[in-house]
Order: sequence, then structure tokens, then C-alpha cells
Amino acid sequence: MNLNGSLWPDLQERQLLGRFYMAESISEILNVIFPFRFVYLFVVMERPEWAVIPLMVEMATVLVMEIPTGVVADRWGRKISVICGGLVSALGWGLIPLAVSASGSDQLLFASLCFFLSGFGQTLVSGAQQAWVVDNLASAGRRDLVDRFFARMRSFASLGGVMAGSIALLILLSTEVTRAVLDWLWYLAAFGLLLGIALAATIPEKRPQQTDDDPQPPGLWQQARAGFRGIGRNRPMLMLAIGPTLGGYGLYTVSLVHLPATT
Repeated sequence: MNLNGSLWPDLQERQLLGRFYMAESISEILNVIFPFRFVYLFVVMERPEWAVIPLMVEMATVLVMEIPTGVVADRWGRKISVICGGLVSALGWGLIPLAVSASGSDQLLFASLCFFLSGFGQTLVSGAQQAWVVDNLASAGRRDLVDRFFARMRSFASLGGVMAGSIALLILLSTEVTRAVLDWLWYLAAFGLLLGIALAATIPEKRPQQTDDDPQPPGLWQQARAGFRGIGRNRPMLMLAIGPTLGGYGLYTVSLVHLPATT
């Protein structure tokens, strides 16, 4: 079958971007727990209403930290930011089965902390990975591949998600669904993310040459303050940031009030 450049990457595109595509595909294919995250939390958490709180913590973390964490990529490089973000997210995923083994309010606290790590890792990866790709393509004189990269990346991620769901469904249909099986889905997802990060670590980071006339980026603290200030001045973004946090805290407080007394 002859696949032209519009359907399949040509040789130069594979050389420049092939490992990005592969890393994304591997991590998505092995992220078998993703379709069942809420169901997993609903089953294992001591109170059913707690199932949504860790997910809210993750979303709020991504929303609040997306801009400030960009200073990591600017300061220490896009590659370092992507690798660190992947490791942090993998750590959060791998610790979830242990976190939900706690009892009482500690279970909710530890599970929320794991999902905070997951969200924080995502913020380190998202923008940094895109900037890494754009810089590499600019250095190679192939800026024309930028739009194609983003389109293909979405396609590979979607295909990986379909395959992950199929693998998870096959596992669940072929064996008895137990807590141990669901825990292993988290471990498999973390392992897949680590494989993707290991592959991404082999990709060089090439940044366009800067001249002496180019303005120097502000310091780490100044960039972080600017990021938080931008969120604070944008009322819709601020409401979106504090809404899930306050809602989760409210559910958490109400749940504690209704916890049965222990002897």
C-alpha cells in the first residue's frame, strides 16, 4: 500500500518527528486505566462522593499551574521540563493504588495528592513539548511541518486512546475484575508513560541561535509572578481556577462531617 505524505510521514518527517510520535503513541496505548478512572475511584473510595474530588484537584492543578510552570522550560530547557513532567505524572499514577489503601480522610488526602502530581506533571509537559518540537523544526529549516505535527499528534493520541480502551476491555472481559486487576492497570499506565519519556529522552533539543540584541528572559520568580498575576487579572480564568478547588474542599468538609465515628 502506497501511503503518501498526507497520510504517513515521509522520511525527513520521520527523522525529525518520528520519536515524538512514537513516544506519544506508546504512552497513550498503555494508558489503559484512563477510561475507567472515575469508576475505579468510585469503587475503591470509602465514600462514593469522594470519587470526583481527586479528579477536580487534577483539573484545577492543570488550570492554575499551566502558565507558571512554563518558566521551567524557559529556564532549564524544554527537554528537561518534558522529562520531569513525565516522571512526576508517572509517580502520581504509580502511587494511586497505595494512596487509596489508606483509610478515612487520609485516603482522600493521599489520592488527591497523587492526582495533583498527575496534573502538575501535565503542565510541565504540554507547552514545553510543543515548544521543543517547534524549535527543532526551526533549527532544521522545516517550519512547514509544524501544523502537520500538531495534526498528526492528535491522530496518534486518538488512535492510542482507542487501542488503550480496547486493551483494557479485553483484560476486563478475559479475567475477573478485582481490586488487584484495577491496580495493575495504573501500574501499566505509569510504565507506558515511563517508556514514552525514555524514548523522548533520546531526542536532541535544538534551539534557534540568539543574538546579543535579543531580550533576556526574566528570572524564574518574575515569570512565576507574571503567570499568577495573569490568572488573577483574568476573572473568568480565576473563577475557573478557584471553582473546582472550593467545590472539592466543600465536598471534602461535608464528607468529614458525615464520617462515622471510629473507636
